[in-house]
Amino acid sequence: NELNKYEINFLLAKGYKIEKRKSLVSDKEEDFLLQPRHNESSTHLFVIFDIAEYLEKKGIKVEKYATKKPDLVFELNGKSFAIEVETGAVLKVKSRMKEKLEVLGNYDEWFFIVTDKSKIKKYRELGKTLDLRYLRRQIDKILNYKKSLSA
Repeated sequence: NELNKYEINFLLAKGYKIEKRKSLVSDKEEDFLLQPRHNESSTHLFVIFDIAEYLEKKGIKVEKYATKKPDLVFELNGKSFAIEVETGAVLKVKSRMKEKLEVLGNYDEWFFIVTDKSKIKKYRELGKTLDLRYLRRQIDKILNYKKSLSA
């Protein structure tokens, strides 16, 4: 929203794409300029950055990772949380999924956020899984529950 036409055209020339997405932050569909990092879909990129922005607006410091660590990591009431955004591609590579689950086990609480609703059942067999369609409500529920425990 803050970019002018020239800045938008510059980013488009650099490989960015305009995509319509529903944001957790605004709770409405908007146009976003996206350029996925290597080996990443625009959906994966958007969900990670949208969740991070949503949590940060609630006063939670979030770390974003692109390699061996979970996609998002944050602390709440002295507990470490990890979020792994999944499109379903990793399900096909058992060794990568096993490695991912081992890393997630290093956090007090963790969960998958699955972007493909047809894959939700498979991920639920592996651990706590949140459905992208109800993500805002599910995250708020987790945050409110955890905050009430510390009160």
